[in-house]
Amino acid sequence: MPLGGDVGARLLIPSTMGHKSQAEITAGGAMGVESAQAAVDALRNPPPTNEPRKAKSEIVVPSEQRRGDRETLLHPVVDSYRRDLKAYFAAQSAALGPATSGKAIPSDEGASIIERAIAILTGKRWRDRLARISEAPISASITMGAAEAAGTMGVAVSFSIPASEPALALLTGHLDRLGVGIQNTSVAAVRKVLEDGLRAGLSRTELRASLASLFDGYEDWRVDRIARTETTAAYNLGSIGQYREAGVKLVTVVDGDGDENCAPWNGREHVPLEEAEGAPLGHPNCTRTWIPETEGLFERELATEPEARKGAMRVEFDIPAPIVNVPAPVVNIPAPLVNVAPPIVNVAAGKAPVVNVDTKPFTDAVAGLRSDMAAVKAEIRKPRQRKLVRDDIGRVTGSEDVVE
Repeated sequence: MPLGGDVGARLLIPSTMGHKSQAEITAGGAMGVESAQAAVDALRNPPPTNEPRKAKSEIVVPSEQRRGDRETLLHPVVDSYRRDLKAYFAAQSAALGPATSGKAIPSDEGASIIERAIAILTGKRWRDRLARISEAPISASITMGAAEAAGTMGVAVSFSIPASEPALALLTGHLDRLGVGIQNTSVAAVRKVLEDGLRAGLSRTELRASLASLFDGYEDWRVDRIARTETTAAYNLGSIGQYREAGVKLVTVVDGDGDENCAPWNGREHVPLEEAEGAPLGHPNCTRTWIPETEGLFERELATEPEARKGAMRVEFDIPAPIVNVPAPVVNIPAPLVNVAPPIVNVAAGKAPVVNVDTKPFTDAVAGLRSDMAAVKAEIRKPRQRKLVRDDIGRVTGSEDVVE
């Protein structure tokens, strides 16, 4: 029997469809490298059985079981997201108050009221806040879906955030589309309420009450619908991304709600992953699930191997690296002994030079200096007389020395 055998006649059903408790779901999602080889061995060497194998079209998963398991897994994420969305819409409702402030509405002011309301709703702060509160639940849902798909395929999770670039790109695109969709829906709803109210001649107080009623109603249906739909869609997209990482090319749709949108999709086989990514859900609160088709999966792996190895059995072993302890060599090299006699240096002492200096000019200069100093001292010590100088009327105008 060729490698892979009858794998093409099988479908891998996501394990959470058969789980009954949160512990089982968590354990299934944590399946990783340790279980990968066992899963591949089970697929390649299925246990013998006398029961006829079911074809793809015969595999039926009850929709209530499928929905319950996924909802159980996503429940804490949805619950937290729902609270953040409720606070988000409450803040938007409060922010619209200034758009309808005042006591009366002049007939020419209706258009400006609508423009102000739309400008408030389309402000950057609301887009940033919505992206901020949506990033964590959408990211968690993508990773949960990828973990479930990895457990189904018996491989390690590789489509996770933030490790996987494709997963990060999926998160960014999902948040962008979500922000545009919620903003456009809110703007259209507020515009309709204001236009209807203005045509009916409502006062500003009545318009504020109508807007408040609109946003209060969001708590009853819109908040829950957004939280459930967006997390479920992200979960499915995470599963599809992980299927692609595992080499799956096609999927089968399980969507047994029986409504007009889902009925044509239920049971469809050989759906390309690109088409599945374009329609992860059929409508809000949809229960659609994607099942990987493994037909030819192992044959494709063999096709990429060298020709010499295609007919050989492939056996994978985990061989630990050998531990080799080599003691470091001990090398003792004695230091060389070098004896060098100090040099003897004898330098003959030289004769002191004989220097004759004529001191007469110096002594003559000193004698002359002394004579000059004596003359100065005598002049200073000589008694002096001064007399007052007066003008013609007897006033003192100065003094002068008296020469004897």
